[in-house]
Amino acid sequence: MSGTKTFLVMLIILLTVAGCSSARRAERAELAERAKTELVGLSKIELLTCAGVPVRSMTEDKLEFISYGSSGYSRRGSCVVTFVLRDAVVESVAYTGRTSRRGKNDEQCAYTVANCLVEE
Repeated sequence: MSGTKTFLVMLIILLTVAGCSSARRAERAELAERAKTELVGLSKIELLTCAGVPVRSMTEDKLEFISYGSSGYSRRGSCVVTFVLRDAVVESVAYTGRTSRRGKNDEQCAYTVANCLVEE
């Protein structure tokens, strides 16, 4: 294969891989966005079953805060997902950290919440 053909084949492969990666980031961002509404109403038992043991939890007044994830620096980003529960039921979902890459809001958070979402 000539140098020009080799270069074109390599360029096509790189563009294909980059496109797939971007599509996966978009899918993760969409999952994270869905979780903010779809996981409201989940019981504490259901949350622990799908998300596992939290890294941190605390209770203040009548609210329980259950957090998953890492606050450490990662080149790929990081996300701490905090579920706020009232009476052992998820009331809200919040994300903190370096949650986005290349404009895909909260896509790093999908790794934590994906198991809790019902497939569409």
